[in-house]
Amino acid sequence: MNDRDKAKEQLGDEIIPHTEKTLKKGRLKLKNGEYQQYLQQKIAEHDRKILFPYFNTITALVYALEAKDKYISGHSRRVANIAVAIAQELGLPPHRVDKIGIAGLIHDIGKIGVREDVLNKPGKLTDDEYQHVISHCEIGERILRPVVEDEEILDMVRHHHEHYDGTGYPDGLSGKQIPLVDEVSAVTDAYTHVAPNLTEEKTLSQNASILAMADAYDAMTSPRSYRGALSREEAADEIRRGAGTQFDPEVADALLRINDSLISLFEEAEKQAHREAMQLAEERAKREAEEAGKAKEAEKQAKEEAVQLAGEKATGEAEEARKAKEAEKQAKEKAKQLAKEKAKREAEEARKAKEAEKQAKEEAEEIYEGNVYLVLPSPVGFDQFKELLERVENLRILWTGGSTEGTTIGVSVQKPITLLRILNEMPTVEKVNKKDKKIKNIIVVMLKDTTVR
Repeated sequence: MNDRDKAKEQLGDEIIPHTEKTLKKGRLKLKNGEYQQYLQQKIAEHDRKILFPYFNTITALVYALEAKDKYISGHSRRVANIAVAIAQELGLPPHRVDKIGIAGLIHDIGKIGVREDVLNKPGKLTDDEYQHVISHCEIGERILRPVVEDEEILDMVRHHHEHYDGTGYPDGLSGKQIPLVDEVSAVTDAYTHVAPNLTEEKTLSQNASILAMADAYDAMTSPRSYRGALSREEAADEIRRGAGTQFDPEVADALLRINDSLISLFEEAEKQAHREAMQLAEERAKREAEEAGKAKEAEKQAKEEAVQLAGEKATGEAEEARKAKEAEKQAKEKAKQLAKEKAKREAEEARKAKEAEKQAKEEAEEIYEGNVYLVLPSPVGFDQFKELLERVENLRILWTGGSTEGTTIGVSVQKPITLLRILNEMPTVEKVNKKDKKIKNIIVVMLKDTTVR
């Protein structure tokens, strides 16, 4: 027994007890058909709660794609409507129909990653261009996986170009997954319990087959850059030829049964697309009006702020000008005060200088007679000074001696003379001062330093 047979046997061991238990509980309700309808309703409600939050994002992605490729405008909506019609014709439960419709809307979203020159090329594609185009299935799955968590929807997006005989892409799947317990709706929960173990087989799901059929039918009946559109009868012939190879025979038969009714479906799809376009246009106009209102309000606020700032700036400049004027005034007053004080000092100094000059003149003309003591603080130039002193008429040197203040010379003035002026005129004398104004006969003589350097 191979691994696949073992897995089936194990699944049988798991599902039979669970199925029997569930059937016992559900027989009474199955008699009048209420339980089947109840289960389908609950599953549909649960899936809608999960799927509807995606819808705005999905719609935005579809519009982005259709804006890129003019030949697929409306294609996604038509495929979604055809796929939903096929699923309903096959009697699939509502929750599966909803998922197929959503997958139809977004199945080609991966073409956002395909170059426009390749998408709209009128002639035959090269091998590289063909490989680039068919990569949109895997690209679409990668784009949607962070947004859409439902694995069945992602499976349909990835495999909507697979063929029933395994010749499609990207994974070469074939056949279809047949739910083991779909025949008895009462055991849906049992199937859900073991379903993850059934997905290991690389087979094409019925959901993906339905979407592939719808996609191919719309492609046949729509014009492309490289060919014109087929009529409904020509498309039906192509479907009959492809049943069992490209298309799931059961799905192909379902489409052929509703082929005539698709005209009204397309008309309704066009009307719905027009309504959606009008709604989007209204919403866009509303947004633009709101943005314009916000921009106008922002402009008004900016102007008010500018006026306020200008007023504050003018007030600040006026205050600064007042402060500058006040500072200039204070500076002028201070300068005036300083000039006045300077003039006062200079006048005082001039007065003192004049007073000193007058006093010096008076002292220089003062008459000396009798004994006088000349005090020399420094001995430098003493001999020259003494020689000059001996030449003065009516003056005789009495003695010389030292003291704590320097060298002292005692002289005798024979006749009255202006002794201070005579001493000041001697070339070796720097300055002459009375020791004390009250003591007339003591004179301090400062000698010049005549030492040769």
